Amino acid sequence: MQKICFNNDWRFAFDQEIEEYNHFGLEKYASVASGGANRFLEYNNWKKVDLPHDWEITLERNPWACTFSGARCASHYHRYKIYGKIDDDMECYNIGWYRKDFSLSQEYKDKRVFIEFEGVFRDSHVWINGTHMDSHFSGYTSFIIEITDHVVFDTTNSVVVRVDSENHEGWWYEGAGIYRNVHLLVCEPTYFKHNSIFVKTDINGEVRVGGKVINDTDARVNSDLCFEILDKDGVTVAKSSSQIQIDAYANADVSDVLKVENPLLWSVDEPYLYTLKSRVGNEEVCTKFGIRTVAFDKDAGFLLNGKPLKVRGACVHQDFGGVGVALTDNLQYYKIAKLKEMGVNAYRCSHHAPSPVLLNACDELGMLVMDEARTFGTSPEALRQLTDLVERDRN
Repeated sequence: MQKICFNNDWRFAFDQEIEEYNHFGLEKYASVASGGANRFLEYNNWKKVDLPHDWEITLERNPWACTFSGARCASHYHRYKIYGKIDDDMECYNIGWYRKDFSLSQEYKDKRVFIEFEGVFRDSHVWINGTHMDSHFSGYTSFIIEITDHVVFDTTNSVVVRVDSENHEGWWYEGAGIYRNVHLLVCEPTYFKHNSIFVKTDINGEVRVGGKVINDTDARVNSDLCFEILDKDGVTVAKSSSQIQIDAYANADVSDVLKVENPLLWSVDEPYLYTLKSRVGNEEVCTKFGIRTVAFDKDAGFLLNGKPLKVRGACVHQDFGGVGVALTDNLQYYKIAKLKEMGVNAYRCSHHAPSPVLLNACDELGMLVMDEARTFGTSPEALRQLTDLVERDRN
């Protein structure tokens, strides 16, 4: 899988700055959107931005404003930023539009193309070339949309995202906008389903791996399947190979058990990481992981790799001084490194799914994590958010 950074060269405008009527294009026959989502919209007057981007951090702050008579204005949920209407003469800043035009290489023509949003706050809608693709409710979980059937290769494509931040999910500063990374994902027609690969370890070096392979072609596929574990220096320490057969437009669950001899264990003091390479045909996905076990004992407390460890944790919100919630990758690592300097060895994601980059920093720098769901319950939305969190972050 090719993972292409899609953060640069976006344009941004508030809803009231778009003069055309914003129509979602949801009709059965005439499905082309107008206004901000129009594929051929003239948008040179939109502000140039790079992602991650938090528009709320730049708004005027008014701690004396309040909510009265049903009017919307500043709120402590939005750090008293003026984001809504106090009266008919005040403009509203809770809805923003993002747009990016892009071209695709001809080499991607027979492959599957996806767009991945690591986090958008919140209630977002996505269009590709004027076609409404999907909407996403949560401001904290990641989402992936396949755009293969809607992109073209002989001219420019457009992606548009409408973001409505008015309704809050928490009681802290939540920001507004596409505040985490965006990627293009390009896969072979037979590929591993995104976030399906799992790694389960034991301190004896036994590593159970698996995933779901999708055959998105009209023919049965006979393919090589390989799982390979590399150490920190890129040396192969375990490997398995087999053959799989998948019917047209079908999928298959695959798994295997590998053994790493004399494994180096992951700990908060020595965060050693291995890399799993999962290959099916010409498709390859790399997954970093540590070999470790965790357990709780009523007498000994928390056990890491079978040994008691005093958890010195911190509950940390994701925002950061000066940038709001739009943390760059280096700031995520800086944040974890500073917590480590303070003696912290455990990070509670308060109170929602974190950035994938933050989890990478915890893995690499030696930080335990309590990965937290935002929505509790058994509603379809709550289960969807929990499933997304577990599948994305379990390794």
